[in-house]
Amino acid sequence: MTSKEHSVVQHPFFLNLPTEHLQVVTRIVETRHFPSGKTLFQQGQLANSVYFILEGRASLNAKIPGGAEVNLATLDNGELLGELALLPNHRRSATAIAETPITALRMDKNDLSALYAHYHPASLIIMHRLGKTLAHRIQCTHRDAAHIRGDQCETPMQKCDSEIVTGAEFDVRNFLSTLPFFNRFSDSNITDLLSIGTIMTVPKNSIVPISENNQNDCYVVIRGAVETRLHGKDLYYQTEVLGPGTTFGEIDWLLDCSTASIVRSLSRTTLLSLPGSHREQFMDPQLHLSFRFHESLIHSLLSKLDIQTRRFARRQQSLQLG
Repeated sequence: MTSKEHSVVQHPFFLNLPTEHLQVVTRIVETRHFPSGKTLFQQGQLANSVYFILEGRASLNAKIPGGAEVNLATLDNGELLGELALLPNHRRSATAIAETPITALRMDKNDLSALYAHYHPASLIIMHRLGKTLAHRIQCTHRDAAHIRGDQCETPMQKCDSEIVTGAEFDVRNFLSTLPFFNRFSDSNITDLLSIGTIMTVPKNSIVPISENNQNDCYVVIRGAVETRLHGKDLYYQTEVLGPGTTFGEIDWLLDCSTASIVRSLSRTTLLSLPGSHREQFMDPQLHLSFRFHESLIHSLLSKLDIQTRRFARRQQSLQLG
């Protein structure tokens, strides 16, 4: 094993990678060193890379309207930094500064995109692990927000008596290609996805069964809208309102866990349900669908994390002013 390969396997993100994938990752990362006080990247810069911290600690700070600066997070060795760079044309939403000397692996998003474009199995593993990392971060942010908001929570939702039915009242197949989640899918990708998933129509004010029979399903909103609520203290509070082309349930689906979230339809809604029992199918590198699905899912999670980061910055500002 080369010294560079040894550096890669030191980071938990790349733990237990097969040798052939480890060699690929080693080719597309570079080791970077930052002295204490050095800026890794600046808020507003066009984002083009992700950092995997091997040693050291970085603070993530954001300037908000009015000129105030708030601390968003402190990241230590073993963590990821700057993953929002994987969003197309994204500009850094915060500034990262080395609190201590840092050694990190830098991965250029164009190199990862090139692997993905050629359906390299290593890129599928990287994207899947990235998805789990993002899902965990969003899960923690939701829990923190539920704890903080406490007395602002809303009452639990009551289940509607109307039944959820299988199928849709329109041609779903032709409609999917118009939604952002599917704009990277080929016709054959969509065919394969529909053979795995189930289309369902949910009446207004119905609770969506995101976890049944010990399986966690992932959903894509096709038409209509839903809201998600999370249990916080003794009540529930709204975490998201989601429209066509967005996803929910993906956190439990990726992490194979069950959160205290509840999802209610805000209108008559059409959904694509992807069962947790088929999770392994989306890790098959022989299927192009696996790559396209993970790419879209990552972009969905990154967009949610970006929104949460901005909300957190505003909340921190209000706490400072209060």
